[in-house]
Amino acid sequence: MSKRFLHLLAVLAVAGGAGAAPPSKIVHRPPTVATMGQPLPIALTLAAGPGPQSADGISVTLHCRARGEDRYTAVPLFTRGAGRFEGEIPALHTRSLSVAYYLEIAGPDGAWSVSLGSADEPIDVGLLAPQRAGDRVSPAAKVALMAAVALGLSAALWLRERRQKNTVLDQIFWARTLLPLVHLKGSRLSAELTRLSRQTLQHPVSGPLVFPRVTLLQRLAEVRAVDLDSLEESRDRLPGR
Repeated sequence: MSKRFLHLLAVLAVAGGAGAAPPSKIVHRPPTVATMGQPLPIALTLAAGPGPQSADGISVTLHCRARGEDRYTAVPLFTRGAGRFEGEIPALHTRSLSVAYYLEIAGPDGAWSVSLGSADEPIDVGLLAPQRAGDRVSPAAKVALMAAVALGLSAALWLRERRQKNTVLDQIFWARTLLPLVHLKGSRLSAELTRLSRQTLQHPVSGPLVFPRVTLLQRLAEVRAVDLDSLEESRDRLPGR
């Protein structure tokens, strides 16, 4: 249990044992975190016995200061009925990283007094920077962003598979086209290359094209190192055949 809450429990014990005048129970839940530059609501409830405590003649004062300030500012809390008091720490004191405060409860004509926290051991509340309008993302925008990410991943996967498939189809095309020329040499090879360079070849990826001799020679060198059976097995394993 933190030092702060140990202190609050000790204060409540004093209030309960001070006789019939002080309230037997003080309920106050310190804020855990708040927004920088915004008023910070503070509330407490007094109770005596089984029913709510009458607030007649009782005053509750909030003492607050921002981090770095030396002096506390006193702010009254106002009764809202049924022993409940409400007020707020002004925005002037919430412009730093934290704000400190303590509460003083006094009975009619100063007959008794108790406090929650003290000037030396106040209650500290951390403050967060306000969220800018441009930083807020609506639920619809989040859904759209998730859909765009999913679509982008699907498109990237499809493009990768498409490139793999096109590469395999290109290799199979050249293997089937140039495999009969692998063992030819000299004039016979030259004549076949000339014949192919004058034909329109139906490429499975690029469509009908005429390939020059230099391209045919480059592809022939590649075909000599290719295993057609392995290529066709790779093609058969590709999705979306």
